[in-house]
Amino acid sequence: MGLNKLKRNQKLILFDIDRTLITRSQGHEEAFSDAFKSVYGIDTNISIINYHGMTDQAIIIKVLKKNGLAENKIKPKIKKCMNVMIKSFRKRIQRSTFGPMKGVKKLLRELSRRNILMGLVTGNLEKIARGKMKKLGLNHYFPVGGFGSDDINRTKLVKLAIKRAKKKFNFKFNDNVFLVGDAPQDIKAGKDAGVKTIGVLTGIYSKKDLLNRGADYVLEDLTNINSVLNIIFRKENISILNKRNIKSGKLAKLIPEFYGLKEVIENNPWHNNEPVFDHTLSVLDNLGKIIHNSKKEIKRTLNKIVDKNSRKDLLYTAALFHDIGKKETMIDLDNGIKKCPGHCQKGAEKTEKILKRFNLSPKESKIITDIVRNHGLINDIIAPSNKNFRKEYRIFKKEFSKIYPELFLLSFADTIGSYLKKTKPAEFRHRINFYKKELKNLPPKKNLKSSNPKGSLLRAGGRGVWSLPFRPSYKFWAKSVRIFSNAHRQGSTKS
Repeated sequence: MGLNKLKRNQKLILFDIDRTLITRSQGHEEAFSDAFKSVYGIDTNISIINYHGMTDQAIIIKVLKKNGLAENKIKPKIKKCMNVMIKSFRKRIQRSTFGPMKGVKKLLRELSRRNILMGLVTGNLEKIARGKMKKLGLNHYFPVGGFGSDDINRTKLVKLAIKRAKKKFNFKFNDNVFLVGDAPQDIKAGKDAGVKTIGVLTGIYSKKDLLNRGADYVLEDLTNINSVLNIIFRKENISILNKRNIKSGKLAKLIPEFYGLKEVIENNPWHNNEPVFDHTLSVLDNLGKIIHNSKKEIKRTLNKIVDKNSRKDLLYTAALFHDIGKKETMIDLDNGIKKCPGHCQKGAEKTEKILKRFNLSPKESKIITDIVRNHGLINDIIAPSNKNFRKEYRIFKKEFSKIYPELFLLSFADTIGSYLKKTKPAEFRHRINFYKKELKNLPPKKNLKSSNPKGSLLRAGGRGVWSLPFRPSYKFWAKSVRIFSNAHRQGSTKS
């Protein structure tokens, strides 16, 4: 598997071996007995304990303790015991009758065809694990892994497999690792390591056993390739992007870009040395209150389903990411002032990539990115210094009629969440009075036909002026360029 291919499809699927990928191996069990007798002089076997889901080192210790041997007598010889096991297994492997579980070969071929990185996380000693895989012609599928010879703790084996994937393939670990196993110990190790877990009912444990350990998914077996692929490539619903999940840190691996805003501190009349992360949570609170207290016509408009999601859900998602571009655009000015000119456009570009992780239609993704891209327009237009803002605002409403309610509500919430009330109280009152008055006219009584139905922007100068699908008169064009060039110039009113 090439590094370039992996970068295009960053997934890592880690598999347990015994009773997950392959059937029971009698030769492996017999190798334990040979080692116990040869190294410790004890004639016993692993059937005296429930060894399912345990690492080989843990099995050695538990069986010998069951036979009355103290742990301080076991550990000094455990490496020798493992070496004897490996030699014994190599002698027995050719006559061992284990084979792949049903559907495994087809699944591995399909995952490999899709350039998905795969690895092993098994309690088997590495040389025994690799021996099993080589005999069945499966070893080439697993360039990384964590093995029972590495550590006695399964959670550490999961973490080690991920570490090796990072080193060998430059794999970037976020919410993209899955562990497949048949035992509760597999599931626990995966959960403790912070990966998603898929339980399979091909061992001795029930669905309830696996779910009780926290399995994210449970399958009967690995024969249904589509079931496995649907889990691996499953996209989250945007309903998961709620404030409770955000504040708990539950989404840190899903949207690390957003949590990075904790370190981005903005300082200007709108923000008083405030992390962008905190400001965004404030905006979400304000937005919720505005909508809750709004008239039923606004609620009815926002509850309309676009394709899969309501306009309200799309608005909340846009509000969450509306300042996501500030990290890359922040500049330091005199007197400790920090601004983020051009953050709307940069935010739209970042948001477009982030939204690919969620279950959205292309239309819904575009609505969200358009809101992010244009969320600063209203606050720029209604600045107190703009004496002609009402006329210009009418033009704005027409041009962005399809997402006007969303842009208005987000701008209102953004202003309430600002520091203007203390730094520029007169300007704050001017803006809030405008929003309160305009809120009474929301939603528009008739849907104005937008002269910009695609909501596209011509990137020019600062944040850009809109691109019109018709040839406007010189007078209209000159007026449009003046309005939006001024409103979107670098270092605009709000940035």
